[in-house]
Amino acid sequence: MLIPADAVQSQPCLIKGSAVLHRSYTHVFHVAAQSVAATGRRGRKPRNPIPTPASIVTSPGSSEIQLATSAAQATSIDVPSITTAIYFLAPDIFSLTRLELPRPDLPIAVDVYEQVGDVSRIRSIADKYFVAIHTWMPIVSKKGFRAYLLNPLARRRTELYLLALCMKLSCTPAADFAEEGPENFSLYQTAKRFCSEVEAAGLLSIHCLQAEVLIAIFEIGQAVYPAAYLTVGRCARYGTALGYGDFGKTVNEHTKPNSSIDGEEGRRVWWGITMLDRYVNLSNPTRPLAIKNPGIDAELPLDDDTWENSSSKSEECVQISNGFTLKMGFFSRLAQATYLLGQAFDLLSSDSADATECLNANQGAQLRRTLQALINIADEEASVRQLYICAQSMSCFSSQ
Repeated sequence: MLIPADAVQSQPCLIKGSAVLHRSYTHVFHVAAQSVAATGRRGRKPRNPIPTPASIVTSPGSSEIQLATSAAQATSIDVPSITTAIYFLAPDIFSLTRLELPRPDLPIAVDVYEQVGDVSRIRSIADKYFVAIHTWMPIVSKKGFRAYLLNPLARRRTELYLLALCMKLSCTPAADFAEEGPENFSLYQTAKRFCSEVEAAGLLSIHCLQAEVLIAIFEIGQAVYPAAYLTVGRCARYGTALGYGDFGKTVNEHTKPNSSIDGEEGRRVWWGITMLDRYVNLSNPTRPLAIKNPGIDAELPLDDDTWENSSSKSEECVQISNGFTLKMGFFSRLAQATYLLGQAFDLLSSDSADATECLNANQGAQLRRTLQALINIADEEASVRQLYICAQSMSCFSSQ
């Protein structure tokens, strides 16, 4: 790092800061080199340089969780593994050495357990969520949640409790929140704190991202600003870190989902964040978006019934360019409307110089025709398939 001489005299802390940064990179690449050496020519999978902690212990023959019994224990955060630093600073080495992101198992604080309870209560919370929020924001797989997260052998206690806590939060009636206010609403405070602790521990998981999206939905619905706007932006960053930032095309080889169902779930989460990003900017469409507009070849979500039945295949995904077919499903149609809403944002954000006014007028007229066509096909599909939620039409009307 080159630093001007005058800057050295006026800001000696720059030298110290650059030295610390140099040592940090040196340490990361030293550990990465050790991992490469451990891999060997046979491509063996190395051990993580630093073992991940296991804070939650279950006794043999019992499903009870060892809870944190003190405030210090409940708020203690494990330092993220050096493996996570390699994931961000040297992704090629991370992939070459076949490292895995750590899954720290945080202690479940007493207040979290009081809000969520045991597995039977978690099932009840999930059933309520899938009847309420899931009908218009289907980003969590029913089968995956019940067969994977609820499975005690999966060892995903932290993710299970975080997602269940945020499911309960998103289903909270507005009256309950209005009586106490955001600063006194214990469920909201607990969800925000637990989510921050999980992020600070370095846990990267689609289930944690889903929990963050549900917090954003709650904040938007209760008009908790600027928290709602900031949470949506944090979701965009978290999703990008997971590799979902290209609408179904994962960025990194080591973050590719294990199955087509997992891939579809990630695509749906990313589209859901994109929808919320447009929604929180409706009042000020010239404000920069957290997620750029997808290309015309971006993949739309699968038909909802097909996804729920777990009969989806990656080749069944429809691109935006050829997406005006009848049977697509509510969420896929809403994704189309979100794409057109982003196009409207682009027109409003473009320069209004004389040279571009004519072009903008032509693009605006074409966009209105496309929006009206989508409204017509959405109405027809809703009539044929008896869809009782038409958020896609609302998004189209907002774009006009």
